[in-house]
Amino acid sequence: MKQYYVYILASKRKGASFRWHDNGGFTLIEVLVSLTILGIMLFSLASVEMIAVRNSRDAFFLSVAVQQLEAMAEQIRAQQGSVNVGQWNLDNQKLLPRGKGTITGNYPFYTLKMTWNDSDRLSTRIQL
Repeated sequence: MKQYYVYILASKRKGASFRWHDNGGFTLIEVLVSLTILGIMLFSLASVEMIAVRNSRDAFFLSVAVQQLEAMAEQIRAQQGSVNVGQWNLDNQKLLPRGKGTITGNYPFYTLKMTWNDSDRLSTRIQL
C-alpha cells in the first residue's frame, strides 16, 4: 500500500502545519467508470433476457401450431376427409395470434398450412 504525505509549513510563529495522507481509497473518476461499466453490463443482460423471452414465445407458438396441424391431420385420417375447417380455424384464432389454417388437396393427399402473426414479425407459416 502506497502512502503519500504532503507537508505545508506555515510560518514558525503560527506553528500550523497541514498534512495530507492518501489511504488508498477510490477517486470519483474510478467510481464513475465503474458505474458506467456496471450500467453497460446490466443493459446487455436485460437485452439478452428480452431476446430469450421473445424466442421462448416464438417456440411456444410454433409448438401450438404443430399440435394443431397434427390434430387436424388425425381428424382427416379418422373421418376420411370430412372435417370442419371452420371450427379448426376458430380454435387456431384462440390459441395463436391471428392464427389461420388452410387445407388443400383431395383425400387422401392433403396439404395443411398454418399462418399466424406475431407482434414483431409480419407472419409465420408452417406446412405439414
